[in-house]
Amino acid sequence: TQIANAHFGYQAGAAQEIASFTQELVNHVEQEIQLAGANLKSDSTSFVILIFCGGILYCFFIWLTSWHFIAKGIIKPVIATRDAMNAIANEKLDTQMPITDNLELQQMVSSLETLKTYAAQVKAMAETDGLTGCYNRRYLDSQIQKELIYANDHNMPLSIVMFDIDNFKQFNDRYGHVLGDQCLRQIVNAAKSILQRPTDILARYGGRNLCCYCPQAI
Repeated sequence: TQIANAHFGYQAGAAQEIASFTQELVNHVEQEIQLAGANLKSDSTSFVILIFCGGILYCFFIWLTSWHFIAKGIIKPVIATRDAMNAIANEKLDTQMPITDNLELQQMVSSLETLKTYAAQVKAMAETDGLTGCYNRRYLDSQIQKELIYANDHNMPLSIVMFDIDNFKQFNDRYGHVLGDQCLRQIVNAAKSILQRPTDILARYGGRNLCCYCPQAI
């Protein structure tokens, strides 16, 4: 009985030690699992944040690249075309046409070139006397108005000369209007040859009356 009791006591102690060791091992494993889970969760969160930030940067890069090509290939030429149209509408016919690689914008620019040509023709017809080739009264009145304002603001002199052709009606009655028109053109050409400065303007004021103004002439 004593041997059996001693043996049972020894077995019980060994079982208790095994149970304690097993419990410690289980606790250690649980701690390692929790630590590994926490690390995995942290790594997963960092990875998700990294992917999210990378996606944002990628989208921003794509947007920036697309905007660069869109701005360079479409927006800037469209704005330049609009500015050119406004300039032509304001009779600034020396405006340079925009250059673009876009087919639709090229067609628009081509149409704008045609419009510019028509605008130049219309402007010339509106400002030029059809018979003599010098400026007409409409252009003369507009320029004199501008020059008078400029001369008044800057205290600059301005010369205006008006003259007509003596006995022009008798010349027409005697030789006919065809020769009368030729005579008028010759007189206009002679008057143009006298004007040396590019700012001096000769215009047909009406009929046989001619006028020239010389801004800043002393």
